[in-house]
Amino acid sequence: TANYYRSRFAEHLFNWLTKNADLPWRADSRGLDVESWGDIGTVSRFTVDALHERGIPVNGNHRYPRALAQEDLDRSHLVVAVKEAEHRRLMADQFPQWADRIEYWHIHDIDCASPVDTIPVLEQHVEALVQRLGGAERSAPDRRQAARTARFPGRDARHARHRHVCRRRLLHGAAGPHGGRQGPGDRLQQS
Repeated sequence: TANYYRSRFAEHLFNWLTKNADLPWRADSRGLDVESWGDIGTVSRFTVDALHERGIPVNGNHRYPRALAQEDLDRSHLVVAVKEAEHRRLMADQFPQWADRIEYWHIHDIDCASPVDTIPVLEQHVEALVQRLGGAERSAPDRRQAARTARFPGRDARHARHRHVCRRRLLHGAAGPHGGRQGPGDRLQQS
């Protein structure tokens, strides 16, 4: 929701994969609750570390998190939210006409799963999306048609087991990986 950890990893990975596959797709990630996090920095260290581990070039000039705007949706051919349990309600509140038009995944944030567990699952989803788009790109006349062809239904039964909302833990006095500041991927709250 802060455009700081999962979505940024997915954005960089997607763009690297599509470039290497010579596909005309580009991802630009956004968050649905960026403002509530304050100045958390540019990108999670977990994102940067995971990209480096995979040999994906990351320059040191990271942008700050960006909030989703109507213009972003209007320019998009396909929109993915990384966790339905978090993002569907926010989409319904902020962009109700889009809430049922996007693809929802079920990738936990750090309050429910560690980056060691989350990043590989997110990586598999991004790789599968690139494969779907590549296949659709070869058979569809334009990107909008390719996006429609490649889209999974928002309630794909194969992901049903990942739909639960985890119980969040409360850590008292825990310092995040930002020298005592906690970023969205580090802040743990009780639900």
